Amino acid sequence: MDLPYLIVYLFPFLGGILWGLKGPLLFSFLAALAPLFIRMYGLTFPSKGNGPYKSSPLSSLFQALIVSGMFFFLGLFHVIAHDFLLKLKNKGLLELSTQNGSVVLQGVIDKVPVPSIDGIRTEIEIHGLGRLCLYIKGATESDFPPGELIRFSARLRPIVNVKTPGTFDRELWWKQRGIMFQAYTEYPLKCICLGKIHPTPIEDLRVIVLHRLQKMIGTQNAGIATAMVLGEKSWIDFSTKEAFFKAGIGHILAVSGLHLAIVATFFGILIKYLLSFSDRLLLTLPVKKISIAVGCAFALLYVALAGFSPSAQRAFLMVFSFGLAFFLKRELSAVCALSLSAWLIVLFNPYSLKNPGFLLSFFAVFFLIWYSPWINTGNSFEKLIKLTIIAWLSTVPLSSVFFHQTSLIAIPLNIIIIPVLGTILLPGLILTLLLDISLWLFNCAPSSVMWYPISFLINLLNSVVQNASKLAISTLHIYSPTYFEVLCFYLILFFIGLLLRGEPERRFSIGAVTVTLIFMLSFHWYQAYHGKDIEFYTLDVGQGLSQVIFTPKKVVLVDAGGGTFPYDRGSFVVSPFLLSKNRDVIDYLIISHYETDHAGGVLGVLEKLKVKKVIGPKPAHHQKIFKRIKSLLNEKGIPFRIINSYETISLGENSMLFIYPGSTYKDLTKTNDKGLVTVFWSKGRSILMPADIEEKREMCLTKSFTQNVDLLVAPHHGSVTSSSINFVESFRPKFVVFSYGLGNGFGLPDPKVKMRYLRIGSTILETPIHGTIKASIDQKGNFTISTYEN
Repeated sequence: MDLPYLIVYLFPFLGGILWGLKGPLLFSFLAALAPLFIRMYGLTFPSKGNGPYKSSPLSSLFQALIVSGMFFFLGLFHVIAHDFLLKLKNKGLLELSTQNGSVVLQGVIDKVPVPSIDGIRTEIEIHGLGRLCLYIKGATESDFPPGELIRFSARLRPIVNVKTPGTFDRELWWKQRGIMFQAYTEYPLKCICLGKIHPTPIEDLRVIVLHRLQKMIGTQNAGIATAMVLGEKSWIDFSTKEAFFKAGIGHILAVSGLHLAIVATFFGILIKYLLSFSDRLLLTLPVKKISIAVGCAFALLYVALAGFSPSAQRAFLMVFSFGLAFFLKRELSAVCALSLSAWLIVLFNPYSLKNPGFLLSFFAVFFLIWYSPWINTGNSFEKLIKLTIIAWLSTVPLSSVFFHQTSLIAIPLNIIIIPVLGTILLPGLILTLLLDISLWLFNCAPSSVMWYPISFLINLLNSVVQNASKLAISTLHIYSPTYFEVLCFYLILFFIGLLLRGEPERRFSIGAVTVTLIFMLSFHWYQAYHGKDIEFYTLDVGQGLSQVIFTPKKVVLVDAGGGTFPYDRGSFVVSPFLLSKNRDVIDYLIISHYETDHAGGVLGVLEKLKVKKVIGPKPAHHQKIFKRIKSLLNEKGIPFRIINSYETISLGENSMLFIYPGSTYKDLTKTNDKGLVTVFWSKGRSILMPADIEEKREMCLTKSFTQNVDLLVAPHHGSVTSSSINFVESFRPKFVVFSYGLGNGFGLPDPKVKMRYLRIGSTILETPIHGTIKASIDQKGNFTISTYEN
């Protein structure tokens, strides 16, 4: 079996890129050695001639090692160089972002603005400085068309991730678009339009498509139609997007090979039909080649219209590869076409390798190709069932890693919807849109009647999805698998595909599947009987606070970060972190007080995870966030307990103490001073969580409770109004954790406060610098600290 050079050495190249992107080391290492394994199993590498190498096995392995190493380091250099050039391009914005206060900038909008919270989000090219993501409060998409020159006042901020395991890599997502900085401004107070100066034909066409869809089929249907045609989901409300993903058909909201096939086929057939009117042209011109070239050209235009998403790029490059092979009169396998598209995408943008859409698309297509001999047997309905099952199986591990869930109704729903989507709805939507825009461009008023069937089908689709997503069995929350488990799953899927190919591979495949299963079971056995340490985490949630305690049998969450713009920390930081640790049940959710940066994320946690009991202090009458939390608790039937004074709860061999000032401290008027102080004890070790208490409450605390603690989460994020000298001297913590947001406008933490802790010999840890901070207490009571960055 001869493997093309391109396929074999794609693996070490991707391994080098993954290493450069700080990806999983296991995958990087295996990718680098993939050509060696291929050679060891009797597969050969292409030679300079037409046949394989004729050298000895040892010589071939040595050659494979040398070339693999070259491609691995080439991939590593490629991502380093790409990162350097991106930083160089945005050097001007980097310098401006270090300044205090706002700056006035002028730039051109080069993308269609999309809806955001209280306004829009767009991308701007600042001449000579770089590209910027700009949030404009109070504006609509029509206020800022593409190509518009705008001037605005804003404070620049670097786009950085919260350094918490399991969370979405927002920084890398923006880097794929060449953007490293963001800014927030307000229209019309701090932002004005100066007129259109820069032509943007593709973006203008996107505006036309959006305008025609919204005018002809309504806002909600237009949002779904826009996603199906352009792959842009920003015009769909969150609940609808969530319903599509819960139902397991979120992939239809992205541009894929089906879209490209429809467009290329339609225009290829159209040009062939037009040329058939002339016998002379039919005899003198290569009609088939022309129709393929025209089909590929329009497919490229459509990919540009869809914003060059990874799935659209992959589909186009595969279509283009087959078209090029036809022109060159060469045979090309589907695996070669897939490999070529992977090469080109990562060469253009190495950050794509960690994009969920890229990985899901390539894994699904690879296994569909791998299982194609089995899929292509039987009648059409059997083929559809097999195709759906393989597509679902090939995406389950990655869906678990990125989204921590999979759909249990995905297979039956795809079997029902995909035939209708592929044969009626999607072709009808694209063709109706082409006809509508053509009539509109020629000043003919398109009839809304021709949109009725499309609008009806989208309504029907949305109704089916909404109802299906509400079923109790629609979504299964899956613990985030380790990279080793993901690897084992894909190896089993690969070897089963080899098993289905015939008798010669049967014995080897059965042995490989058995060995892989043994490794997986051994790994699970090791996990079940290992790791019974107490773990305490202070999560990096930006400007806010969230702490998690894992005991062998209990999970305790103390606060859940903020719930404000740009995203809810409870949904997008705390919940993914817990799922990444294979925990989807919280035994106790403790709310220290009802301010947004501590309690704002509670609503997101309650929606995402199962919570058994909630504990908190008595709320003030004006605190609206408490009313929202209490309403959701009543709706879900979750018990809520108010702490009025001192109370202790047992966590097996461990315990937690809650301290509330109660009615005896009437001089404590500030909301911060009326919060719960929590103390955790285990194996003679103690962790103090004083929330946002200030100096008056600290004095009360030191009168009733004092001892040296191993770890202290600094009160009020290190504010100068807290961490009084008496408080610091009373508890003398070995480690102090400051939880705050980088570049916050409050000047937190105060340098004077940090100096007080340094003077008594405390080790200072900060979430924006060190990321999520973990304290471990083992069975012997040994106390250790580790961080996300180390």
